Amino acid sequence: MNAVGLTYGLVQDPRHTIQAILDLRIDALVGIPVQVLALARHADRGRIAPGTIQSVLLSTDYVPRAIVSGIREAWHCPVFQHYGMTEMGYGGVLACGAHDGYHLREADLLFEIVDPVTHEPIDHGGRPGEIVFTTLTRYTMPLIRYRTGDLASWVDGPCPCGTTLRRMGWVQGRLGESVRLSDGVTLDLASLDEALFALPDVLNFQATLKTGDGQDALQVRLMTRRRDTRLPSQADAALRRVTAIRAALANGSLILAPISMENGAGLTGPAAKRKIVVERV
Repeated sequence: MNAVGLTYGLVQDPRHTIQAILDLRIDALVGIPVQVLALARHADRGRIAPGTIQSVLLSTDYVPRAIVSGIREAWHCPVFQHYGMTEMGYGGVLACGAHDGYHLREADLLFEIVDPVTHEPIDHGGRPGEIVFTTLTRYTMPLIRYRTGDLASWVDGPCPCGTTLRRMGWVQGRLGESVRLSDGVTLDLASLDEALFALPDVLNFQATLKTGDGQDALQVRLMTRRRDTRLPSQADAALRRVTAIRAALANGSLILAPISMENGAGLTGPAAKRKIVVERV
C-alpha cells in the first residue's frame, strides 16, 4: 500500500503530538476517540494545514457521534470507526467509506446480537442488544458466544459500498456504563457523551453521581481547551435536555450540582474506558 506505520503512543501532551505530526509528515491517524479529539480541538491545531490529515480511524473505546463530528469539522477528512477487543484478536468490525455501520470479519468471527435479559438472538435491525461472538479459526483459546457487554443493533439492507458483508450499527455504549437513578430511570454514559462533546470547547469530562435516600446529585467536571465563563451554563442546558435527567429533575429525584472546569484534556491518567462514577452518600 506504499504506507509506513509509526507508533507514537498515548497522547499526554497534545502540543508535542501536533509537532510530531508536522515533523513526521503524518497524513493518517489511528487513536483513542477522546485523545484524537484533544488534538483536533487544541489551540495549535491550526498549524496543521487543511488537507494534511487525510483520514482518521478511531478505536479502543466507544465512539460518540459528537466526537466524530468534532474531528471531521476540524480537519475536513473522513473519520472511520473500528470495533474490536483483545478476545477477538483486536480486529472485529470496521466502517467502510459509506460510514453507515460496521462490516464484520465474518471469516474468523461469528457475531450475534442478543437480548441482554433473555439472551435470545435479535436477527433484524432496529432493536439494540448485546454483542456476542464466537471464534471460528482459533485453536488455542476458542470462545463460544462470548458476551462483550457492548450494545449495538443490526443494519438491514445492502451497504452503499456494494459489499455483501453483513453490517452492524454503531456501538451504542456498554451495559456497565449505565446507572439507575433514584426514580428508577436509567442514565447512560452515551447520553452524556452526545450532550457534552457537542460543545466545541469540551475535550473530556468526568461525571459523578452521588446517591442518597430518594435524591441523587450529578456532578460534572469539564476538561476544556480554554476557560470560557459561558461554558458551565451551556453544559448545564445540554444536560437538562438529556431525557433521563429531564425526567428526574422534573420529579425532584435529581439535582444538578454546579459544573466545574479545568484547562486541559485530562489525558495524563491511564487510557481506561470512561464511566459514570457512583458514590453513595
